[in-house]
Amino acid sequence: MTSIVVFGDINVDIVSRLSGPVNFESDTNATTRMSVGGSPSNVAAWIAYSGHDVSLLAAVADDDLGTLARHRLAQRGVRTSHIQTIMGGHTGTCVIVVDSEGNRTMFPDFGANLQVSLTQPCAAQIRQADILVMSAYTFMRAETQQQAIDVVTLARENDTFVVIDAASSAPIRTVGPQKVRSFLEHADILLANDDEVAALISDGETSWLGSRSNLIIKHGAGGASWWTNGVLITQVPAPRIDVVDTTGAGDALCAGVVGALGSHGSWFDVPVEVKFNALRTAVEIASRCCIQQGAWPQ
Repeated sequence: MTSIVVFGDINVDIVSRLSGPVNFESDTNATTRMSVGGSPSNVAAWIAYSGHDVSLLAAVADDDLGTLARHRLAQRGVRTSHIQTIMGGHTGTCVIVVDSEGNRTMFPDFGANLQVSLTQPCAAQIRQADILVMSAYTFMRAETQQQAIDVVTLARENDTFVVIDAASSAPIRTVGPQKVRSFLEHADILLANDDEVAALISDGETSWLGSRSNLIIKHGAGGASWWTNGVLITQVPAPRIDVVDTTGAGDALCAGVVGALGSHGSWFDVPVEVKFNALRTAVEIASRCCIQQGAWPQ
């Protein structure tokens, strides 16, 4: 069985779906729920849902939310033995506001995620893994930037296949596209949505996209496409659905690709038809995520 490790954040999400436009300085009715999230946690939950062995390497605080996060992840089949406990402080949280069209705006408080470290047991997990999945969020925070570099360096040294999601366009621009691109060079497969792609080449370095051997671009309602060295290899449209909440859809798509290629058994020299089937599976899973409230499989 393919061994997969995911490195990154755990958050407890407070998701509020608004009934209509925000009534500023007054009340706006909403449907609100609490769930465990964070992009890497979402990816791990969907990978486990697909039947693969997956461990999450992350950190929570010694508080009730940390206990909740561990419990929920274990319930979903994610291995939690390498989730670190940070004494004091608080587990990461994220307030997510979803408008009536299903679009979301996030307000993260990283909490214990800023103190995650590459412990010896975590390093051993990465050395033994077939696949490492992580988000560029870890690199784009000053507090965890070196950890992100250490993690991908360790993976490359041990021939662990590396999948990185570009995370979000705003922090790419804040950190600087050139610096973020240097980190993303470590990815065997890079995933980014249209806004993130635009941010990555916002300094005019458009030729960089042509040097990516496996770039998966997430087009939202337009589906997804797979590019190799600037050439479109395959693309899959998204099905027409009634969108409830887009939170975690990109994470679900990432998990779908990882799960599908993990089932294939080989990550190198993958035939085009296998890439197409992996992308089709990933888009189906992402669409499933969009017709529910919350970022985990229901």
